[in-house]
Amino acid sequence: MNNNKGMTLIELLVAFAISAIILSSLAYFIFTAIGMYNKNGIVVDLQNEAQLTMNQIVDCVMEAEGVVLAYDKREQQTECVLLGKIYVDESGTLPVYYYAGNAMVTNLAKKEMYLASFPNPYSDDNVDYREVAGRTEGGITYARMEADDINTLVAEVISYANNNHEICLMAQHVTKCYIREIEKIATEIQPFPGEFSLPFAMQIDLLFEQDYGNGVATRECSDKAVVRSQIDYIYVNGTKYNRELKK
Repeated sequence: MNNNKGMTLIELLVAFAISAIILSSLAYFIFTAIGMYNKNGIVVDLQNEAQLTMNQIVDCVMEAEGVVLAYDKREQQTECVLLGKIYVDESGTLPVYYYAGNAMVTNLAKKEMYLASFPNPYSDDNVDYREVAGRTEGGITYARMEADDINTLVAEVISYANNNHEICLMAQHVTKCYIREIEKIATEIQPFPGEFSLPFAMQIDLLFEQDYGNGVATRECSDKAVVRSQIDYIYVNGTKYNRELKK
């Protein structure tokens, strides 16, 4: 006579419990591995983005033909940097400012940074910039940045970059951007508005942050860059500083 006795209820419950422990442990390791993989991927992407952004900023600074720095009210973040030439038309009652060159704009509310270019197709300084601005050549439209003072010019560049953020986007996940002159401008010992000396060097500090599930990946990078050109003046928050002449 065969004994066909099956598993008891207790044995079945014990088997289910053991299986549940094994499966839960396996699921934990799988989800942990997936989380680590996602985190490492985000960290690598963030490092690449930070390095690429820093390289672009350093290149723009080194090739700058002029410098305009605009900070926030507490001067802890850089809102806009113009690294090009400013043309001033003083033929009228009030001076009119025109700009040609690269501009970097930060929008920390969106954690984005923009690079906008306003190239001048003519290298001759005697050419009236108003005649070439807005002209389309070779598929490129030379944008016209015009204002009646330097602060308004900066505001127009910021507005242009934000309104054209899709084509100007340089970096995402930016939570800090501080670009400043390395040596303090001599406003205390020089007659107002002060002077600066060459070579003109700038400190660049960036911070990138990106969420990855239950954590935040961060990447902080810093570098220095020296302007190669002999610039004659810079603007900091609307104030003009002249180059110190060697005696």
